[in-house]
Amino acid sequence: MAGLVGFGLIKGRTDVGQLDKPWAVAVGCLLLTALLCGAWGAYLLNRAAHGPLKPSPLGPRATRATVEHVEVGEALRALRHGIALTLSCTLFLVGALGATWYGPSAKPPAVELTTPATGRLCGIVTRVAEGRLLLKTGGTTVEVATAALTQLRTVETCP
Repeated sequence: MAGLVGFGLIKGRTDVGQLDKPWAVAVGCLLLTALLCGAWGAYLLNRAAHGPLKPSPLGPRATRATVEHVEVGEALRALRHGIALTLSCTLFLVGALGATWYGPSAKPPAVELTTPATGRLCGIVTRVAEGRLLLKTGGTTVEVATAALTQLRTVETCP
């Protein structure tokens, strides 16, 4: 219960389309790999629990003890691989979730700032150095002294 509540409180990006293109492709590959690992792991765990869906490869002359010994070995191998694949599925899902939440955005964040000299400006910060901030707003670049800022906040898009 605590895990569900804690997971519900942690919120990140939910849309892969908001990610930078290479990161979105990587998340898609991670999700596909998780799906394949999960499906193959589930098949192997089902096989370990219920046996193979084929007749024994030993033929009709094999003793019951030999057949059971081979089946137990195959079930153990399927169980080990199935567990490893389902754990891998979980790791790939966590990786995809982390990349979705913390990967770079497709578009850089915009800032809205106010100074007494320029009033309100909105755009993308291209550089900050030596007490100066370069802000790309529309088609122009404006240089603003950081000491003159009265307000600075991030915004989704500029109005």
